[in-house]
Amino acid sequence: LLDLAALATIADMMPLLDENRVITMFGLREMARTARPGLRALMEVAGAGRDGEVTADRVGFAIAPRLNAAGRLSTAQDALRLLNTQDETEARALAQDLDAINQERRQVQEHMRHEAEDMLAQQDLSQVRSIVLAGAEWNKGVAGLVAGRLADVHAYPTIVLTREEDLWVGSGRSALDIDLYQALEACADHLHRFGGHRQAAGLALKDSDLAQFKDAFDQAVRAQVGDGALMPRVAYDAQVPLQHVDKDMVRQIQALAPFGMGNPTPQVMCRNVQVQAARPVGNGKHLKMELVSGSAQLDAIYFGVGDPEVLPPMDADVVFEPSINRYNGTETAQAVVRALRAGDQAFAAEPEREIVALLQDFAQASANNESGSLYPPAAVAKDFAAPQGVLLFCRTQQTAQEMHTKYPAFSVLFGGQSAPKAQNALVYARCLTDLQDPYHTVILCDGSVCPGEAALVSTEGARVVALPVTPALRQRLDGMKLTKQDLRTAYIALRNNDRLLTALPLPLEARLAALYILKQLQLIDFPAGKPWLSHMLTMRKCDPAHSPLYRLLNP
Repeated sequence: LLDLAALATIADMMPLLDENRVITMFGLREMARTARPGLRALMEVAGAGRDGEVTADRVGFAIAPRLNAAGRLSTAQDALRLLNTQDETEARALAQDLDAINQERRQVQEHMRHEAEDMLAQQDLSQVRSIVLAGAEWNKGVAGLVAGRLADVHAYPTIVLTREEDLWVGSGRSALDIDLYQALEACADHLHRFGGHRQAAGLALKDSDLAQFKDAFDQAVRAQVGDGALMPRVAYDAQVPLQHVDKDMVRQIQALAPFGMGNPTPQVMCRNVQVQAARPVGNGKHLKMELVSGSAQLDAIYFGVGDPEVLPPMDADVVFEPSINRYNGTETAQAVVRALRAGDQAFAAEPEREIVALLQDFAQASANNESGSLYPPAAVAKDFAAPQGVLLFCRTQQTAQEMHTKYPAFSVLFGGQSAPKAQNALVYARCLTDLQDPYHTVILCDGSVCPGEAALVSTEGARVVALPVTPALRQRLDGMKLTKQDLRTAYIALRNNDRLLTALPLPLEARLAALYILKQLQLIDFPAGKPWLSHMLTMRKCDPAHSPLYRLLNP
């Protein structure tokens, strides 16, 4: 029975310590050569016994979900029959049925998760420390799985409820070090029933108690964690140089298996490595990449992240699980990435992106009659120590790097990354008009040269604070000064189909500024943020001084 004992221990997420660890270690070996037709058929369908090896990960992520799927959507009888059958044909049929049910479970779970994320998009997560969502048509059997996924992504304890007769019933999953049972115990007056433990729970409540329960649950969580932002945390066991990560290291780590609850797979961190050759795989759901440090190079896979734009363009601190990748009979060391953050040198110079974002804002701000409220630099001192809600907005790479070095606790948001919880963060080469997250304070770290900039921040009630104008921004603006003759030359070049303005012997920022000024004068047009894709409008005589942007850049 060792194979079934190991299966049950892993599937029920029991700690792999003491006798559980011994049972599981020997049970996995037995499972690899099991005589049970049902278990063999299920491993074949799930791809869990390839290479003649069965690991705790393969049981936990491939075999157990297929056994549990039937019980989540209908009845667990088929799973029981599979484990008991001695008939090879019946075993294959039951294994295929369970695999199909598991596929259906995944679809139901994904549909529920997307609906839940749509609900969360309508909420201000910066004002709460918990998630409670209710959907009348949701499937109770996968509520716990959805709650677990949301808790992992958002780092908030999460309750997912569905309707059952006259009650809301469902499951909860904890996040970080929060005691879920203790939080529910504090809300007992609003619950019909509940039970569970520190990490997971089930509950039921009346419809009339739902609103009060949400408030009480959030207060109970705050009582444990305070008012600081709750962000996902990833623990690691050691910091190592990238060149030390090889197949020998992985084999030494694997000698400590089986890994699971109570004995997690060791994670290491490599600091200030470069992430190169990132490309989406798995229908865009994951990223393959290479980690590089000096002469050392390591293949890596980042599951659940499919957008290369969110990766640090320069140095990155990477936490990962060292593993072996087997492909076409070849074994290589591989990093299974768990988390990435900006390293010491966080920002690459992106002059065109930086200039376009600046001009996009200045063109709109200079033409805006509404100036908005701009707070002086003296108002900002306490904001750098605020627990949440402060965004450092940097227009130049030099300033962004200086602020990252000075305030390393601030997250760095790359590409189009959002921050629905408004954790303290820093952005570079973005437009103010693109900021949608609920920040209560936006600090213009390069200063402000146009009163209309403050009005571009769309977050209701946000304070916009301007530091003194930096030399880096002043230098950028000096490079944008144009004469009327420069604009005539630019216009003629465009009429001659010279969209890149190569006929204009001026720096990049001046040529881009010319395009934005000509657009304001309604002589050309182009899509937002894409000035090189301009097209001509009706020719007419006009004065460059009619462009607010021209007047701003040429005071």
